[in-house]
Amino acid sequence: YENRLTADIGYLAGFGVPSRHHAGAASRKLSKIGRDLSGARSAAKKNQASSTNGRKGRRLVLSGLADAITAQKAATASAHAARSGKRGTAASDRKHEQHAVNKAIPLLESGGKLLHLF
Repeated sequence: YENRLTADIGYLAGFGVPSRHHAGAASRKLSKIGRDLSGARSAAKKNQASSTNGRKGRRLVLSGLADAITAQKAATASAHAARSGKRGTAASDRKHEQHAVNKAIPLLESGGKLLHLF
């Protein structure tokens, strides 16, 4: 999951309101990202940590994934609004997405380091 998760978070971090023409492609990409994030969350929930650092890392990763999923949902809403021609709503949704992904990144980094993922 590490490489896909890194690419997915990178996409979310760089997400901008798509044009009406590109909104469909963005929605499809975001749908795939949603599946990846859900799979990573499921894997993290199934693995129990045995050390204090492991438990803390797992908790941080799960919190980061929850924020990343929130970001993905806001980005999807932004793409749908852009496709409908509602640029103001799309921009507002993108702002929410950026806030959520900015919360997720440090949590994922800290948790990943504690779990020795990178």
